[in-house]
Amino acid sequence: MLREAVRDCVLPEVYDRQKHPFMSPPARNTGDALSVFCQDTLRSRSVEDQPFFNPCRIRGLMDQVATMEPADRAAFEGVVLRIVSTCILQQRFGLAA
Repeated sequence: MLREAVRDCVLPEVYDRQKHPFMSPPARNTGDALSVFCQDTLRSRSVEDQPFFNPCRIRGLMDQVATMEPADRAAFEGVVLRIVSTCILQQRFGLAA
């Protein structure tokens, strides 16, 4: 939709090129604030309290993610952020299955 809106304003090369995914910085660096927050959250008591995911498997996943190459880690970033979001929602609002 946005592409169509700017069709008359951009060069044909820009309009016709294939879309490329955006790689966020946390996917590339395990020491940044968001990555540390995710690791801390998914190794805390909040993982035990949420009703949707197996805490042992989450911790195992986080052990694997911490040792992955950046490109591989990027593939798991969305999953990790969803699980962290679930833990935060549990803390704030008391989710139930």
